[in-house]
Amino acid sequence: FGSSSSVQGSSGPFLVSSASSLTTAQAMLRALLFIVSTALAAGTEVSGISFSVLDSNNTAAAPGEVPAALQIGFTATSTGTSLATVNLPSGMLSDGNVNIFSSGRRLEEDDSDFGSAALRRLLAVCEAYGTAVVSSNVLTVPVRKVGTINTACDTAGAAISMVLTAQSATFSSLGTGQLDFTVQTDVDNTPVSVTFTVDGSGSFTLSAVGDPITWYQGQKYKFWLTPGELMPLLETPEMTVWASVFQGPTIDYQWFDRFKVTDKDGKQIVDVTVRRVLPGSNRTQFRQTEFTQLDIKMGGRRQIRRRGQELFAADGVKVGVGARTVNPPRLHHTPVLEFVMVESESVSFMVHAAHAGAEFPDDFDQQVKNTHLDWINLDMVDPKKNGFKGILPQIWRVQPRTPEVEAMLIAPSKKAMAVCTAME
Repeated sequence: FGSSSSVQGSSGPFLVSSASSLTTAQAMLRALLFIVSTALAAGTEVSGISFSVLDSNNTAAAPGEVPAALQIGFTATSTGTSLATVNLPSGMLSDGNVNIFSSGRRLEEDDSDFGSAALRRLLAVCEAYGTAVVSSNVLTVPVRKVGTINTACDTAGAAISMVLTAQSATFSSLGTGQLDFTVQTDVDNTPVSVTFTVDGSGSFTLSAVGDPITWYQGQKYKFWLTPGELMPLLETPEMTVWASVFQGPTIDYQWFDRFKVTDKDGKQIVDVTVRRVLPGSNRTQFRQTEFTQLDIKMGGRRQIRRRGQELFAADGVKVGVGARTVNPPRLHHTPVLEFVMVESESVSFMVHAAHAGAEFPDDFDQQVKNTHLDWINLDMVDPKKNGFKGILPQIWRVQPRTPEVEAMLIAPSKKAMAVCTAME
């Protein structure tokens, strides 16, 4: 199970291990703050387990907070999964019912439809559904094949991911130290142990956010970029992720507004820019069948206009585009979330739009005006071993920091103050 990682947005994060080939790689939304250690035993068992504990703002819950949601993902080894069972830490959830919001998706190539063409579909395989039940610290979750009422999952290797929120069951405040879980299904019935270490030491817990913040091994770093300038956020063996920011109402407010992905030769794969609807403007100009939150360009030429689920593949990188209903909503006026997912051998991530509710909880106009992009890392395989470069690896000290990156860790207001002091 490779090193875990996440990138989250200021108004709420989304938070796997690397697959051996593109056709089996999986993307599960998650916001990890804690260490996930999976010890696999002999027998039939699930794999690729991920856990996230989220607070009411959809950010990773901290010790002492009462969680609002639990996000769980795993890969079914066998066919026929109809029920997942999770043994929870004692007292984490009281007995009762839990709402399920299925979030599992998998990037799969459908050669029967498109042959060797680059265009592919973004396909859901299996999902959690209905209502989960907690009894004596045991959580049971029904699972089915997507598109059926209750047919068991008939796909070996299916990625299943879900967000669970309290219904009649209630969460207890999060403690410190270790939280121990086990996960199994009715067919992969050998329990797999999973441990969270709440102090966050010793793991790749990585995050970068809509108003650039990044977490690494439990430590939080805020950084600032030059507004309007595309900068190399992350370079992997397969791609480079470029990002630009825009400035908010004061000099220290920044959010991401654009991400561009290029291949190892510098050729553009996908370019994503946020679309803003200013307060009081006419939203009827947008068609419900078209992308209204994101401007998406593939290969530097084709703009994706029609809102649907498609998958593009080229040069070892997959790009999935789509839209889905999420709860709680990430934007005002709609529960629909448009997204772009990018996946390769060493990294996978998602980009979506979000309002600035965390910064301006009581100012609707500012929330909408500063709608931005969140960059959520879904999977990252050993950044140091794979030679990751760019701004984020330097901030994490996976690579040595240059003076330019060191300067990004200083707030613009402090830089301005230092200049004024020097001139006096």
